[in-house]
Amino acid sequence: MSNETISWMTPTLVNGFIVSQGLSGVLLQLFLLCLNTLVYYPFLKWHSEQINFDKAISKLSDQLNISEQLRNKGESDFIAHQIDLEKANKALKEVLTEISKGRLLLYYQPQICQFSKTVSGFEALLRLKNNQVILLVLIS
Repeated sequence: MSNETISWMTPTLVNGFIVSQGLSGVLLQLFLLCLNTLVYYPFLKWHSEQINFDKAISKLSDQLNISEQLRNKGESDFIAHQIDLEKANKALKEVLTEISKGRLLLYYQPQICQFSKTVSGFEALLRLKNNQVILLVLIS
């Protein structure tokens, strides 16, 4: 055994050579490094897999949540569009029924020139008697 003072910055295998004054210290340090690697490697590998697994699960969850939100938004947009179409079809059916029954009123609305303040034409407005829908027909 020797009383050598070695700096903490000395590389591992070099300080083994200095202390043992031969290859036996280097071989001992290599053996200890391999043993430490064999003992700790499974734990490090497991930890690394857990971190990657957690990241993958988190990423997948985020993607599924986004796709679920998009699907829900798409479904709600589709339903809203179908409701709008149904209302429009109902209103059209009511108007056609009223027209077929002859329930239209004709109104003339004058068109006035802003500069000369004279009547320059008329618009003919067809209105249903129930005032729900206005049909506009321009006659110049």
